[in-house]
Amino acid sequence: SYYDDSKGYSNLEDWDCLFDLYASNDQETWTKIASQDEYNNVTGEGYTFLFEPRLSYRYVKLVGKEAYSTYNKKYTYSLLIEEVLIYGTTDASDPNIGNIALGKPTSESLGASANESYYKVVDGSTDGYWAASSYKNRPWVCIDLEDVYDLSSLNVVTLFSSKRIYNFELYTSIDGETFTYLDAYTGSDYSTKDGVTFDLSNKTVYARYIRLVGTYHSKNAGFHLSELRVYGSLANDDEILSYQIKALKDELQALINECESTYVETDYSDETWKTYSDAITSGKEIITNENATLEQVENKISEMIGNRELQNINI
Repeated sequence: SYYDDSKGYSNLEDWDCLFDLYASNDQETWTKIASQDEYNNVTGEGYTFLFEPRLSYRYVKLVGKEAYSTYNKKYTYSLLIEEVLIYGTTDASDPNIGNIALGKPTSESLGASANESYYKVVDGSTDGYWAASSYKNRPWVCIDLEDVYDLSSLNVVTLFSSKRIYNFELYTSIDGETFTYLDAYTGSDYSTKDGVTFDLSNKTVYARYIRLVGTYHSKNAGFHLSELRVYGSLANDDEILSYQIKALKDELQALINECESTYVETDYSDETWKTYSDAITSGKEIITNENATLEQVENKISEMIGNRELQNINI
Protein backbone atom coordinates (compact mmCIF):
# COMPACT_ATOMS: atom_id res chain seq x y z
CA SER A 1 0.00 0.00 0.00
CA TYR A 2 1.01 3.63 -0.34
CA TYR A 3 3.33 4.74 2.44
CA ASP A 4 5.24 8.00 2.98
CA ASP A 5 7.64 8.26 5.91
CA SER A 6 8.71 11.82 5.07
CA LYS A 7 8.23 14.45 7.77
CA GLY A 8 7.10 18.06 7.88
CA TYR A 9 4.37 17.90 5.24
CA SER A 10 0.85 18.93 6.17
CA ASN A 11 -0.66 16.72 3.42
CA LEU A 12 1.10 13.53 4.55
CA GLU A 13 -1.25 10.63 3.88
CA ASP A 14 -0.69 6.91 4.27
CA TRP A 15 -3.20 4.49 2.87
CA ASP A 16 -4.02 1.00 3.99
CA CYS A 17 -6.21 -1.21 1.84
CA LEU A 18 -7.98 -4.54 1.68
CA PHE A 19 -7.57 -6.71 -1.39
CA ASP A 20 -7.67 -10.19 -2.89
CA LEU A 21 -4.97 -11.84 -4.96
CA TYR A 22 -5.87 -14.12 -7.87
CA ALA A 23 -3.71 -16.24 -10.17
CA SER A 24 -4.26 -17.80 -13.58
CA ASN A 25 -2.45 -19.57 -16.39
CA ASP A 26 -4.72 -18.40 -19.21
CA GLN A 27 -6.34 -15.12 -17.99
CA GLU A 28 -9.74 -16.80 -18.21
CA THR A 29 -9.91 -19.03 -15.14
CA TRP A 30 -8.78 -17.23 -11.96
CA THR A 31 -8.09 -18.80 -8.55
CA LYS A 32 -8.00 -16.77 -5.35
CA ILE A 33 -4.63 -17.41 -3.71
CA ALA A 34 -4.59 -14.83 -0.89
CA SER A 35 -6.64 -12.12 0.82
CA GLN A 36 -5.89 -9.13 3.04
CA ASP A 37 -9.07 -8.70 5.07
CA GLU A 38 -7.86 -6.71 8.09
CA TYR A 39 -6.26 -3.29 8.38
CA ASN A 40 -2.82 -3.08 9.94
CA ASN A 41 -0.53 -0.17 10.56
CA VAL A 42 0.75 0.50 7.05
CA THR A 43 4.54 0.51 6.71
CA GLY A 44 7.05 0.48 3.92
CA GLU A 45 7.32 -3.31 4.35
CA GLY A 46 3.84 -3.87 2.95
CA TYR A 47 2.09 -7.23 3.19
CA THR A 48 3.89 -10.50 2.52
CA PHE A 49 2.26 -13.80 1.55
CA LEU A 50 4.18 -17.06 1.66
CA PHE A 51 2.93 -20.06 -0.31
CA GLU A 52 3.71 -23.56 0.90
CA PRO A 53 3.41 -25.72 -1.05
CA ARG A 54 4.48 -23.47 -3.88
CA LEU A 55 2.04 -22.36 -6.55
CA SER A 56 2.61 -22.46 -10.29
CA TYR A 57 0.93 -19.68 -12.27
CA ARG A 58 1.68 -17.28 -15.08
CA TYR A 59 -0.63 -14.34 -14.27
CA VAL A 60 -1.31 -12.61 -10.93
CA LYS A 61 -4.14 -10.13 -10.42
CA LEU A 62 -4.80 -7.84 -7.45
CA VAL A 63 -8.43 -6.85 -6.82
CA GLY A 64 -8.89 -3.98 -4.39
CA LYS A 65 -11.86 -3.98 -2.03
CA GLU A 66 -11.57 -1.04 0.37
CA ALA A 67 -9.06 1.53 1.62
CA TYR A 68 -8.43 3.55 4.76
CA SER A 69 -6.49 6.79 5.21
CA THR A 70 -4.46 6.65 8.39
CA TYR A 71 -3.91 10.40 8.14
CA ASN A 72 -7.53 11.47 7.70
CA LYS A 73 -8.85 8.59 9.79
CA LYS A 74 -11.53 7.76 7.27
CA TYR A 75 -12.46 5.04 4.82
CA THR A 76 -12.18 5.61 1.09
CA TYR A 77 -12.66 3.65 -2.10
CA SER A 78 -9.59 5.16 -3.75
CA LEU A 79 -6.91 2.49 -3.62
CA LEU A 80 -3.25 3.45 -3.84
CA ILE A 81 -0.97 0.50 -4.57
CA GLU A 82 2.70 1.42 -4.66
CA GLU A 83 4.28 -1.89 -5.60
CA VAL A 84 3.50 -5.57 -6.15
CA LEU A 85 6.58 -7.78 -5.93
CA ILE A 86 6.46 -11.45 -6.89
CA TYR A 87 9.21 -13.96 -6.16
CA GLY A 88 9.68 -17.49 -7.43
CA THR A 89 11.51 -19.67 -9.89
CA THR A 90 10.86 -20.52 -13.53
CA ASP A 91 10.72 -23.89 -15.19
CA ALA A 92 13.56 -23.97 -17.71
CA SER A 93 11.56 -26.39 -19.84
CA ASP A 94 8.66 -23.94 -20.20
CA PRO A 95 8.49 -23.09 -23.95
CA ASN A 96 7.02 -19.67 -23.14
CA ILE A 97 10.29 -18.51 -21.58
CA GLY A 98 11.90 -16.29 -24.20
CA ASN A 99 8.93 -16.56 -26.56
CA ILE A 100 8.84 -13.07 -28.10
CA ALA A 101 5.52 -13.81 -29.86
CA LEU A 102 3.69 -14.33 -26.56
CA GLY A 103 0.65 -12.06 -26.36
CA LYS A 104 1.60 -10.08 -29.49
CA PRO A 105 -0.99 -8.77 -32.00
CA THR A 106 -2.17 -11.30 -34.59
CA SER A 107 -4.23 -11.24 -37.78
CA GLU A 108 -5.52 -13.74 -40.33
CA SER A 109 -6.32 -13.93 -44.01
CA LEU A 110 -9.78 -12.74 -45.00
CA GLY A 111 -12.42 -15.29 -44.03
CA ALA A 112 -9.86 -17.79 -42.77
CA SER A 113 -11.84 -18.67 -39.64
CA ALA A 114 -15.44 -18.31 -38.57
CA ASN A 115 -14.70 -17.36 -34.96
CA GLU A 116 -11.56 -15.20 -35.41
CA SER A 117 -9.58 -17.43 -33.06
CA TYR A 118 -6.19 -16.36 -34.39
CA TYR A 119 -5.20 -14.76 -31.06
CA LYS A 120 -4.95 -18.26 -29.58
CA VAL A 121 -1.70 -18.96 -31.42
CA VAL A 122 0.11 -16.54 -29.06
CA ASP A 123 -1.75 -17.11 -25.77
CA GLY A 124 0.93 -19.42 -24.34
CA SER A 125 -1.36 -22.44 -24.12
CA THR A 126 -1.92 -25.45 -26.38
CA ASP A 127 -5.40 -26.01 -24.97
CA GLY A 128 -7.00 -23.86 -27.67
CA TYR A 129 -6.22 -23.36 -31.35
CA TRP A 130 -6.80 -21.25 -34.43
CA ALA A 131 -9.25 -23.05 -36.71
CA ALA A 132 -9.14 -22.11 -40.38
CA SER A 133 -11.96 -23.37 -42.57
CA SER A 134 -9.97 -24.87 -45.45
CA TYR A 135 -6.27 -25.41 -46.08
CA LYS A 136 -7.06 -25.50 -49.82
CA ASN A 137 -7.49 -21.71 -49.64
CA ARG A 138 -3.99 -21.37 -48.14
CA PRO A 139 -5.21 -19.64 -44.95
CA TRP A 140 -2.62 -17.66 -43.04
CA VAL A 141 -2.14 -16.24 -39.59
CA CYS A 142 0.35 -13.45 -38.96
CA ILE A 143 2.09 -12.26 -35.78
CA ASP A 144 3.31 -8.70 -35.31
CA LEU A 145 6.31 -8.82 -32.96
CA GLU A 146 6.01 -5.00 -32.67
CA ASP A 147 9.72 -4.60 -33.31
CA VAL A 148 12.38 -6.14 -35.55
CA TYR A 149 14.20 -9.13 -34.09
CA ASP A 150 17.16 -11.27 -35.03
CA LEU A 151 15.42 -14.66 -35.01
CA SER A 152 17.08 -17.74 -33.54
CA SER A 153 14.27 -20.33 -33.82
CA LEU A 154 10.56 -20.91 -34.36
CA ASN A 155 8.35 -23.57 -32.86
CA VAL A 156 5.05 -24.52 -34.50
CA VAL A 157 2.48 -26.60 -32.60
CA THR A 158 -0.50 -27.74 -34.65
CA LEU A 159 -3.48 -29.55 -33.15
CA PHE A 160 -2.04 -32.84 -31.86
CA SER A 161 -5.10 -34.91 -31.01
CA SER A 162 -6.36 -37.90 -33.02
CA LYS A 163 -3.27 -38.57 -35.16
CA ARG A 164 -3.23 -35.57 -37.45
CA ILE A 165 -0.67 -34.54 -40.07
CA TYR A 166 -0.29 -30.89 -41.02
CA ASN A 167 1.90 -29.17 -43.57
CA PHE A 168 2.59 -25.44 -43.64
CA GLU A 169 4.88 -22.70 -44.90
CA LEU A 170 6.59 -19.90 -42.97
CA TYR A 171 7.27 -16.37 -44.21
CA THR A 172 8.88 -13.32 -42.61
CA SER A 173 8.70 -9.59 -43.21
CA ILE A 174 10.17 -6.40 -41.83
CA ASP A 175 7.52 -4.00 -43.14
CA GLY A 176 4.41 -6.22 -43.13
CA GLU A 177 4.00 -5.84 -46.90
CA THR A 178 6.79 -7.79 -48.55
CA PHE A 179 7.05 -11.34 -47.18
CA THR A 180 10.00 -13.65 -47.80
CA TYR A 181 9.77 -17.43 -47.77
CA LEU A 182 11.60 -18.85 -44.75
CA ASP A 183 10.89 -22.58 -44.51
CA ALA A 184 8.17 -25.23 -44.64
CA TYR A 185 7.11 -28.48 -43.07
CA THR A 186 6.12 -31.06 -45.68
CA GLY A 187 6.62 -34.22 -43.62
CA SER A 188 4.24 -37.04 -42.76
CA ASP A 189 4.72 -37.30 -38.99
CA TYR A 190 1.76 -36.91 -36.66
CA SER A 191 1.50 -33.66 -34.74
CA THR A 192 2.81 -33.69 -31.17
CA LYS A 193 2.61 -31.33 -28.22
CA ASP A 194 6.27 -30.45 -28.80
CA GLY A 195 5.53 -29.28 -32.32
CA VAL A 196 8.05 -28.68 -35.10
CA THR A 197 11.12 -26.55 -34.35
CA PHE A 198 13.00 -24.58 -37.00
CA ASP A 199 16.57 -23.81 -35.94
CA LEU A 200 17.73 -20.52 -37.45
CA SER A 201 21.05 -20.29 -35.61
CA ASN A 202 22.98 -20.83 -38.85
CA LYS A 203 20.93 -18.23 -40.73
CA THR A 204 20.52 -14.48 -40.50
CA VAL A 205 16.82 -13.68 -40.32
CA TYR A 206 15.54 -10.29 -39.24
CA ALA A 207 11.78 -9.92 -39.00
CA ARG A 208 8.96 -8.08 -37.33
CA TYR A 209 6.16 -10.12 -38.89
CA ILE A 210 5.87 -13.92 -38.95
CA ARG A 211 3.28 -15.50 -41.25
CA LEU A 212 2.26 -19.16 -41.30
CA VAL A 213 0.33 -20.50 -44.28
CA GLY A 214 -1.59 -23.75 -43.88
CA THR A 215 -1.16 -26.10 -46.85
CA TYR A 216 -2.38 -29.56 -45.78
CA HIS A 217 -4.31 -31.53 -43.14
CA SER A 218 -4.72 -35.29 -43.26
CA LYS A 219 -8.11 -35.58 -41.52
CA ASN A 220 -10.24 -32.93 -43.18
CA ALA A 221 -10.08 -29.60 -44.99
CA GLY A 222 -9.68 -27.55 -41.82
CA PHE A 223 -6.34 -26.26 -40.59
CA HIS A 224 -5.60 -25.95 -36.86
CA LEU A 225 -2.72 -24.16 -35.15
CA SER A 226 -2.27 -24.20 -31.37
CA GLU A 227 0.89 -22.13 -30.89
CA LEU A 228 3.42 -20.27 -33.00
CA ARG A 229 6.40 -19.53 -30.78
CA VAL A 230 9.20 -17.23 -31.85
CA TYR A 231 12.61 -16.76 -30.24
CA GLY A 232 15.30 -14.18 -30.86
CA SER A 233 16.90 -10.93 -29.75
CA LEU A 234 16.06 -7.31 -30.51
CA ALA A 235 17.91 -6.00 -33.58
CA ASN A 236 19.46 -2.55 -33.81
CA ASP A 237 18.93 -0.11 -36.69
CA ASP A 238 22.31 -0.75 -38.35
CA GLU A 239 21.73 -4.51 -38.35
CA ILE A 240 18.28 -4.08 -39.86
CA LEU A 241 19.53 -1.77 -42.63
CA SER A 242 22.41 -4.11 -43.54
CA TYR A 243 20.00 -7.03 -43.68
CA GLN A 244 17.58 -5.15 -45.94
CA ILE A 245 20.35 -4.11 -48.34
CA LYS A 246 21.68 -7.67 -48.53
CA ALA A 247 18.21 -9.06 -49.23
CA LEU A 248 17.69 -6.55 -52.03
CA LYS A 249 21.13 -7.29 -53.49
CA ASP A 250 20.17 -10.97 -53.59
CA GLU A 251 16.99 -10.02 -55.43
CA LEU A 252 18.99 -7.89 -57.86
CA GLN A 253 21.44 -10.73 -58.49
CA ALA A 254 18.54 -13.09 -59.24
CA LEU A 255 17.20 -10.61 -61.80
CA ILE A 256 20.60 -10.33 -63.45
CA ASN A 257 20.98 -14.10 -63.59
CA GLU A 258 17.54 -14.44 -65.16
CA CYS A 259 18.27 -11.83 -67.81
CA GLU A 260 21.69 -13.23 -68.70
CA SER A 261 20.30 -16.73 -69.12
CA THR A 262 17.25 -15.63 -71.13
CA TYR A 263 18.21 -12.90 -73.59
CA VAL A 264 20.55 -13.17 -76.58
CA GLU A 265 22.28 -10.16 -78.13
CA THR A 266 21.50 -11.17 -81.74
CA ASP A 267 17.75 -10.88 -81.04
CA TYR A 268 17.94 -7.11 -80.40
CA SER A 269 19.00 -3.88 -82.01
CA ASP A 270 22.36 -2.41 -81.01
CA GLU A 271 20.67 0.43 -79.13
CA THR A 272 18.33 -1.82 -77.16
CA TRP A 273 21.09 -4.24 -76.32
CA LYS A 274 23.41 -1.45 -75.11
CA THR A 275 20.74 -0.17 -72.72
CA TYR A 276 20.27 -3.68 -71.39
CA SER A 277 24.02 -4.43 -71.19
CA ASP A 278 24.78 -1.16 -69.35
CA ALA A 279 22.07 -1.94 -66.81
CA ILE A 280 23.57 -5.39 -66.19
CA THR A 281 27.05 -3.92 -65.72
CA SER A 282 25.95 -1.17 -63.33
CA GLY A 283 23.81 -3.69 -61.42
CA LYS A 284 26.83 -5.91 -60.83
CA GLU A 285 28.79 -2.88 -59.64
CA ILE A 286 26.12 -2.05 -57.07
CA ILE A 287 26.12 -5.64 -55.79
CA THR A 288 29.88 -5.53 -55.16
CA ASN A 289 29.76 -2.02 -53.69
CA GLU A 290 29.85 -2.38 -49.89
CA ASN A 291 28.71 1.23 -49.50
CA ALA A 292 25.66 0.95 -51.76
CA THR A 293 22.59 2.50 -50.16
CA LEU A 294 19.15 0.96 -49.83
CA GLU A 295 17.75 3.49 -52.29
CA GLN A 296 20.43 2.72 -54.89
CA VAL A 297 19.68 -0.99 -54.82
CA GLU A 298 15.92 -0.41 -54.96
CA ASN A 299 16.28 1.93 -57.95
CA LYS A 300 18.47 -0.56 -59.79
CA ILE A 301 15.94 -3.35 -59.22
CA SER A 302 13.20 -1.14 -60.69
CA GLU A 303 15.43 -0.36 -63.67
CA MET A 304 16.22 -4.04 -64.24
CA ILE A 305 12.53 -4.97 -64.13
CA GLY A 306 11.82 -2.21 -66.66
CA ASN A 307 14.62 -3.42 -68.94
CA ARG A 308 13.38 -6.99 -68.67
CA GLU A 309 9.94 -5.86 -69.82
CA LEU A 310 11.57 -3.89 -72.62
CA GLN A 311 13.44 -6.97 -73.76
CA ASN A 312 10.19 -8.92 -73.88
CA ILE A 313 8.60 -6.21 -76.02
CA ASN A 314 11.44 -5.98 -78.48
CA ILE A 315 12.25 -9.67 -78.80
